[in-house]
Amino acid sequence: MDELKIANEFCPYLSDVGVKLAKKAKLFALATVGELFYREANKATSICYDNINELDTIIQPGWDVVKDQLIALVQQVRDRNPKIAASSCFDVRLGMMGFVVASVTSYIIVAVQFMLQQNT
Repeated sequence: MDELKIANEFCPYLSDVGVKLAKKAKLFALATVGELFYREANKATSICYDNINELDTIIQPGWDVVKDQLIALVQQVRDRNPKIAASSCFDVRLGMMGFVVASVTSYIIVAVQFMLQQNT
């Protein structure tokens, strides 16, 4: 506990960078979930189409209802385009992580510059 206090007194900017890195790690986890969610929605569509094609070969009572339900599900997924978005400004997916890494890198560079400026 004392080492953390000494580290904060020695380099207060380093603790700020640590907090920002923790926030970026949470954002990375959320982006990963967003990517997985998007992929699973696309998989559900292809699985439904495969099942619809299989149901066309089977003629049994009641399969028409199942086929109609699968078609309705495909239309819902296609029309609503399920995704995780940040205030409808952008989709939270792994493609945005390049920008996050760039901002973290710039935070670290600025913190190092402040540390070097204090030492001189």
